[in-house]
Amino acid sequence: MAKRRYDAEEEIYYFIRLYAATGLVCHRWSEESGLEGGADEFDPVRSHPPLLETLLDGTRRQKLPCLWQDVHGVLFAGIQARGACYLLGPAVSGPLDVVTLHRYYFDYGMKRGMEKQIPVLSFTRFLAVVQLVYFYLTGERTEDQEILAANGHGTFQGEAEKVRQGRYSLQGEEDALQHHTYHEERELLDAIREGRAETAVKMAMVLDEEAGRLSDNELKHWERLAVSCVTLGTRAAVDGGVSPTEAYETSDYYLRALDGADTIPAVIALRNSALADFAGRVQRRQEHFRSSSYVEQCCDYVAKHYREKISLPEIAGRLGISAPYLSRLFSEEKGASLREYIVKVRVEKAKNLLMYADQSMQTIGEYVGFPSQSYFCRMFRKVTGMTPRSFREKHKPKEFLQETNHPGMQILS
Repeated sequence: MAKRRYDAEEEIYYFIRLYAATGLVCHRWSEESGLEGGADEFDPVRSHPPLLETLLDGTRRQKLPCLWQDVHGVLFAGIQARGACYLLGPAVSGPLDVVTLHRYYFDYGMKRGMEKQIPVLSFTRFLAVVQLVYFYLTGERTEDQEILAANGHGTFQGEAEKVRQGRYSLQGEEDALQHHTYHEERELLDAIREGRAETAVKMAMVLDEEAGRLSDNELKHWERLAVSCVTLGTRAAVDGGVSPTEAYETSDYYLRALDGADTIPAVIALRNSALADFAGRVQRRQEHFRSSSYVEQCCDYVAKHYREKISLPEIAGRLGISAPYLSRLFSEEKGASLREYIVKVRVEKAKNLLMYADQSMQTIGEYVGFPSQSYFCRMFRKVTGMTPRSFREKHKPKEFLQETNHPGMQILS
């Protein structure tokens, strides 16, 4: 999508309506005009130059929106677009207590007696508003995890492989910490059990809106919510086929990482990474079993049709997958190509007939599917290291030689 044309009047209207809908204030800063917009009442971005410089510095450093949370848990965001920096905030993900609110206003230079609550937007909604503003200004869509990653709260998936410090007991956590409805919770867990990482993360972000309060402290609330999700995700991963040892070691990694998370975005990013990690492990395990199933079905088909002309595209078509994909799966699992495997199956059948049937080698070769006697001899020798004649002379039981001299003895049908 092409970048939107700058229209000052349209932009003013957009941010006025945004403020009316969310309470979120927007400032616009440019070299030509300086700081524009903001709130009529106390405005920390205008009244506190260090805050403005911090926000501008973070915004200029990256293409995607900049997220920033101060020591009071107050959220701000910055977007670089249209030759300017757009600063959103303040907002909080839950009402501040009186003491914290007072310290917030004191730190930013507000006179006593003018204090009032900061607009409340859960972090999920705050992030959604930031994404909408970014889309309006640039015409570009973003994912939650992209923005979190750009702000130093990226995916931790894969790091858990390095952590092997034993199992972590999580018994009873889910009953104590979660307040989502049973149906919604099941949707999240089903996404993990079925290996759908993106759906699992999106469901978690949606459920954030409906979570019961787990602490008066906002950061603690999100930490406990994250622990609950990791707990449930662990069980769902085991249900999806991940080994308990692997699931609990993965859980242990993320729970320890959460201990070191000191901001809400960091906690949410870790939680999302844990859910995606669990679902990814389930998906990889399912893909392995699907691959094995395809190969087993392929072998079964060869066992039933080895006397006929067999082609890779024909079997792949019956399985509903592409021939190159089946060829790769078969080679990886069996250590040989499908063609080599078919030859080995035919040679094994021929070996049995050479020992226990009285027909000629040409007849046996044709019976098991080799198109000519010369090809049969060449492939037989390649697999066994000897010719069909030598094999028969060496391995045919003596007592069977006596029996097969009886007129009318037939093994082939």
